[in-house]
Amino acid sequence: MPETTKVVPLTCHGHSRPVPHIHFSSLVDEDQYYIISACKDNNPMLRDGVTGDWIGTFLGHKGAVWQARLSSNASLAATASADFSAKVWDTHTGEALHTLAHNHIVRAVAFPNQPHPQILATGGMEKKLRIYDLSRSDATSFEIGAGVHTGGIKSIVWTSDPNVIVTAAEDKKIRWWDLRQEATIGEHAVEGTVGSCELGNTSSDGILSVAAGNSAYFFNSLSPGSLIKSVKTPYELASVALHNGERKFVTGGSNQNDTWVRVWDFDEEKELETNKGHHGPIWSASFSPDGKLYATGSEDGTVKLWKFTSGPYGLWKYKMGEKEHDISTAREPSIDEGQMAAAKQMRDIGADLYLEVQQYSREELETERKVVLRKIDWVIMPMFLDKLSLNYANAYTLTPDLGLEGNRYSWVAAIFNFGYLFWALPANYLIQRFPVSKYTGSMILLWSILLCCHVAAKNYAGMLALRFLLGMFEASISPAIMNIVSMFYTRDEQPLRMCIFLAFNGVATMVGALLGYGLGHAHSPHIKTWQLIFLVIGLLNFVWSFVFLWVMPDSPSSAKFLSHKQRIVAIDRIASNMIGVKTKQFQRHQAIEALVDFKVLCIALIGLCCGVINGGVSNFSSSLLRGFGFSGIYTTLLQLPTGAIEFFVVPICGLAAGYFRNTRCIILAVVCLPPLAGLLGIRLTPLSERWSLVGCTWLQYIVGAPVILSWNLLTTNIAGHTKRSTANGMWFVFYAAGNIAGANIFFAREAPRYFSALTGLIVCYCAMVVIAGVLAAWMGWQNKRRDQLYGAGEDEQAVRDGFSDLTDVQAKHFRYAL
Repeated sequence: MPETTKVVPLTCHGHSRPVPHIHFSSLVDEDQYYIISACKDNNPMLRDGVTGDWIGTFLGHKGAVWQARLSSNASLAATASADFSAKVWDTHTGEALHTLAHNHIVRAVAFPNQPHPQILATGGMEKKLRIYDLSRSDATSFEIGAGVHTGGIKSIVWTSDPNVIVTAAEDKKIRWWDLRQEATIGEHAVEGTVGSCELGNTSSDGILSVAAGNSAYFFNSLSPGSLIKSVKTPYELASVALHNGERKFVTGGSNQNDTWVRVWDFDEEKELETNKGHHGPIWSASFSPDGKLYATGSEDGTVKLWKFTSGPYGLWKYKMGEKEHDISTAREPSIDEGQMAAAKQMRDIGADLYLEVQQYSREELETERKVVLRKIDWVIMPMFLDKLSLNYANAYTLTPDLGLEGNRYSWVAAIFNFGYLFWALPANYLIQRFPVSKYTGSMILLWSILLCCHVAAKNYAGMLALRFLLGMFEASISPAIMNIVSMFYTRDEQPLRMCIFLAFNGVATMVGALLGYGLGHAHSPHIKTWQLIFLVIGLLNFVWSFVFLWVMPDSPSSAKFLSHKQRIVAIDRIASNMIGVKTKQFQRHQAIEALVDFKVLCIALIGLCCGVINGGVSNFSSSLLRGFGFSGIYTTLLQLPTGAIEFFVVPICGLAAGYFRNTRCIILAVVCLPPLAGLLGIRLTPLSERWSLVGCTWLQYIVGAPVILSWNLLTTNIAGHTKRSTANGMWFVFYAAGNIAGANIFFAREAPRYFSALTGLIVCYCAMVVIAGVLAAWMGWQNKRRDQLYGAGEDEQAVRDGFSDLTDVQAKHFRYAL
């Protein structure tokens, strides 16, 4: 290739996971050939080999496709899959002609070099080389060399001699097989793990190229075991392809820090050029049959075509009058603009920045991490007030002024949760569809206006209407917090940050109690004390809504308080969550998956129990305290310590869950025990021991810890943005339903102990302990099962799955945080 100017590759999009193998057909017409790509998204693709234009996708595999090959005339395709099968396809119709069942993962397939092959070779983790007769409808097979391979077969190549096959295995051996003898006729050991083993497409001299460890090996494929030469490089190689006519070969790196395509001189064994384009290891490389381009397949889920000839070729040209111009160095041509536009709509909003991570060394990124975390903490940790204003108001004259005696007060408390229940699922859908900070800020604004409107309430009906609308608008706040925390913080950081959010609710409780106490001393003929409480808290939130809209970013990608490099670092930080950042596209299958997911149902049941407890305690703690013999104004003051308990206990739980890995479920179960003891104390302690009863009541405010820990179980263990949005919505539906139940199990006739309510709350705490134990056991079992089937330590693959919007069920390298 005489040109010295770096070429811009054509990028073929379409795959959502890594591409472990690509293969060209022979020339079908004078200048026509095809390329097939295997992919771990289960869907191999056929493309025009010259332009990269998509032709079709072969649908049917239920596991990663490790290798794909075309027959010489591209009439047939063969694929090897992790679903324990190989398939043979008609490339014209896309129909699967044969499904060949195996007893383990199939890693390799090969056709003989014939236009209409009647046999197929397969191999894989069975460590068996099988030959299938495709002329029979049942495609019977026989095994060659039983017991010879001591490692899984990674690649099979059929030489120009139809009776000779070459295999490359995990035992670091390249073996030549004679089909007539059904035995090996030669072998060669290589140093390092075999990355690729391919026969060059550009000539008939039969040179076999093997990438293993740091070396590229070149064999005479027709002379068993005959090594022409090996070239040792400074790099760990995943792939190599030879162009013998140009006496050059290309290599691809095998680790995340080496994503370059390198061109080498075959004779002088020196590196000629380095091409950048991929953002992950390059698992496969191959020259086209005419030798004018080569293709690479990568961990980043793309196939790239690189021009390897001088002058215009394929899409690297355009016409101006009668003259053709080479544009290979001008820009990257577009392949199927409509397909790319559609893909962009479904693309994770952090994916582009994640690709830029490769521009920086790991040391640079690590240096910036703490700075970025500090900046995020200073901006993303706002204070918000909860719905406790009704509880403070009840300590004064709200009940008699509006005729809320008896069960009417219960319904005023409960109607809020009916509004919450009504809007929980739509709120989570809208949070996924719209910029989260703009939507949430608008909800806070409307919520504050409604709080102020409570001043105008004149009767029971008016208060019911206002409380229903208030519940609708607040239904967006907590899911938005979950969404924001998952976008900006790592798995280990999330428990503490979420708990700090709720701890600020404890601060709000203390401030609100002091406000209520202070305003309780204000007397005016024009406004009641309870009206003043609603007005002041509403105005505070009105001001805060504009601060929120101004400061809060929608995602790390749009955080104005971070530099561009710091945004890249922010994306790199949360990439380990394995869930990406956010996509706006609604995926129906993900929503259905969430509805039937066992762990989602378990966490939702915890939400139901938390709701019952919260609905009772938050709305009736004043009633409990007054029942113990305290006046209205002191009842408000006695709620001050509850905020302190929430402020200190909840972050401690979050700190422990973040510091000790896989302890979320354990901590959730343990933190249920103190309030459970408190409920037993309220039930059994004599009324004369009123300060003991007060202490037992204060313990109920620890319920914030199970709430936040269940939120964190959702944000860390549910992948797929629509699935997570649906799961969050389910949790809040159950939570709101629990709040409704909790507000209506406190019967006025049972005051001051409310025995029915206490029994219900005790049952809820016991249920949470059991569910947390079951959930931890189930997720632990799933992690062990996945480690056995797919291997441990696949963090990079899990990250890419997250940015591809795969669910935790689809992404086999996803691991649950217990």
